[in-house]
Amino acid sequence: KQWYQRRVRDAMNLKNGNGELQEELDQIKRQVKSLSTENSELTDQLEGGGKQTHEIEKLRRKLEADNEELKNTLEETETLLTMEENKTSKLTLELSQLKMEMEKRLQERDDEGDKDRKNLL
Repeated sequence: KQWYQRRVRDAMNLKNGNGELQEELDQIKRQVKSLSTENSELTDQLEGGGKQTHEIEKLRRKLEADNEELKNTLEETETLLTMEENKTSKLTLELSQLKMEMEKRLQERDDEGDKDRKNLL
């Protein structure tokens, strides 16, 4: 029973971890989108003969580097999320199997009890 309770606790912890990873993933996606938009705006300024070309180009390179870093973080987070989801699925399956096994054992005990009662009568 303790093992079963521990598995339930583990599953709940993984589920909570998945939620946190999903929130982080969503935040990173928003940051990537924001940086992409900012990058596009800066590129448009450069093409239109924008002011302070050197500073804009420097900022564009920085934004591209930041964008690349965020993309890498996004990929890592997605991988972690997938791993956590797989763990959660595995634990959910194990819990279902344990539940079926426990129900089967209980039914077998009930059947044995019924059989013993009939034999006593």
